[in-house]
Amino acid sequence: MLMKHFILILTAAMSSLITAHAERITLHCETAGSLQDTLELKGLTDLKEIHSLKISGHLHAGDFRLFKQMALDSLDLSTVEIDAFYGIGTYAPGMFGYNNQRQYNEAEIPINAFSFRSNYNNSLSGMESLVYIQLPTTLKSIGNEAFAMTPLSAIELPQGLETIETDAFLGCPQLEEIEIPASVSRIGETRNDVTYGVFACCESLRNIHVAEGNEYYTSIGGVLFNKNQTKLLQYPAGKEEAEYQIPDGIGKITHRAFEYSQSLRKVTIPASVDTIERAFWDCNKLEEVVCKRETPAKWRALGATQWVEPFDYRLLTEGVLTVPAECKDRYANNWDWGQFRHIQEEQSATSFNPIETAKIHIHTNGQQIYIRQTGNDILDIKLYDMTGKLIHNHRGIATERQFQVDGKGLYIININETTYKCICK
Repeated sequence: MLMKHFILILTAAMSSLITAHAERITLHCETAGSLQDTLELKGLTDLKEIHSLKISGHLHAGDFRLFKQMALDSLDLSTVEIDAFYGIGTYAPGMFGYNNQRQYNEAEIPINAFSFRSNYNNSLSGMESLVYIQLPTTLKSIGNEAFAMTPLSAIELPQGLETIETDAFLGCPQLEEIEIPASVSRIGETRNDVTYGVFACCESLRNIHVAEGNEYYTSIGGVLFNKNQTKLLQYPAGKEEAEYQIPDGIGKITHRAFEYSQSLRKVTIPASVDTIERAFWDCNKLEEVVCKRETPAKWRALGATQWVEPFDYRLLTEGVLTVPAECKDRYANNWDWGQFRHIQEEQSATSFNPIETAKIHIHTNGQQIYIRQTGNDILDIKLYDMTGKLIHNHRGIATERQFQVDGKGLYIININETTYKCICK
């Protein structure tokens, strides 16, 4: 409901903006393939002068090619039926490829409908002004890269939509949130055992919502998962939290799941994760990766043409990998994980085995955790339970601090960016 309210407000704002920019043109296409003739009958031959357009009737992928020649900022297709088509449509092959005839499905926004690929270097770009679109109410599918790199501010996906193909919304810089309808049964695809998503690199995207009743997907805190929560599919790049703890039970972190994250500084990967795809590239603020798994997880990261690393070069060389106690050598000697230049172990303490470093002493007594320092440094202390919930947050120079916890179990303590574990018995 909040998402729909946001879109209604945005629609009103965009309508005012578009009205000020240019008068909306309204057309009816009786048959698919007639858009160009319909435009010419209206005397609309300079397509670059068309900014706002509402169409009813029938279209196919050949008609969509004309949209890419316009300067559209607003497009209303809500009453359009998209017919199947075999021929030259919107497909943008890139790298000296050719847009040959191919089959386009009915009720589908076609591949590359509003995006372009350079045939020189395969770079991807989108229509520069398209900020608002109303989709057909009968829509069943959105094709690969259909809206990639476009400046869409918001979009309402219609109930009845079934599939969203790979990279359909890749790199939409102004998209802030989106809701997946209950009818959607497939987002992206899996090839060569690698899972490809649709919302990577959307730098303003803060929340992905999934409608109640969807049998295939769910969202927790705005993060997208498959329904049984074994795969993390997309962490929105615009989320503002500095730390994120992946829920326990997740087995795979998928391709580009965290890519281009704007604020994330620390991510904790639970012991349940056994496969990591190319998930953490271009997270320019990410400083620490905490792995809870004693046996290093498998890397299955596929780049454009070859296998690569899940983490980019900057993170591998400048970041810190924190692993369970007594597991540093296991990670350092691993062919993949050993590429991290800075690997450290978590330190743990029980009532019988306190942690002592040159400056920090931690011990427990029942449901009390005591932290003492031998110097006079400012300590930034964050205390988490095993669900990742922050239960105490303290900053100061006191030589000793006492924290009350709610029950027995394992607790995570972060002191000045160093992580410790302690057990209350």
